[in-house]
Amino acid sequence: MIKTGVKNEWINSGRFSLFDGTRAAQFWVVIRELTVEDSGTYQCAVDIKEQQDVYTPVELKVEEDQVYKKSVSVTGHVGGRVNISCKYLQSNGSDPNFLCRMMGNGGCTYKTSVKESRRWINEGKLSLHDDRAKQIFTVVISSLTEGDSGEYWCGAESDWTSDHGYKVFITQIKVQMFYHSSPPPAFPVSSVVTGVSVAVLLLLIGLLFFIVTLRKRNKTQDPDRTQGQSLRDDCVSVVVYEAIKED
Repeated sequence: MIKTGVKNEWINSGRFSLFDGTRAAQFWVVIRELTVEDSGTYQCAVDIKEQQDVYTPVELKVEEDQVYKKSVSVTGHVGGRVNISCKYLQSNGSDPNFLCRMMGNGGCTYKTSVKESRRWINEGKLSLHDDRAKQIFTVVISSLTEGDSGEYWCGAESDWTSDHGYKVFITQIKVQMFYHSSPPPAFPVSSVVTGVSVAVLLLLIGLLFFIVTLRKRNKTQDPDRTQGQSLRDDCVSVVVYEAIKED
């Protein structure tokens, strides 16, 4: 399926990735996007020159379960936190759970795993909790930064330190960060009061101008009309005077 002569570096070929670690004298193989058809027996081997290769059989059994999600997307805000919950198979109920981050070289790194049920484990920005009764693994990432965006995986490790250990990557987590949107600037109360005061002042000035204009119009009326009005007033006065005299 896959073969490499490169040391201490991930080699990718399709759905397969291989890492030959000289420090631990072990090599690891990752198979992605598993299907039921991938079940079967695989052979791990070391190519030894001029000697017979030694093969170690590995039995792989892939179970299909609709309970857990294969991939989820999570969004968070810079400075906040996100909660990640993963449902795992009953067959992994006694295995330590972990959250790893996928790296560009094909590896998925993490620092700690949860080995006890219903107990929070803190590791830097991560808080991990495993409820084995409900088969739910929860991770909280706090103090988020833009650099926390990326691809993560929930998984379980079974006898990983032994020669026949393996890891199961259960759910892919896509984390994306956003900045908080700034609220629109609020108008100060003083600005509102000033605006109302100016409007009232302009209204008063306009009203005063209207009154002055009206008075000027009354003073500049037609002279003939003014004289006629004066004669009518005099006639009224004479009539009143004569009526008083006759009495």
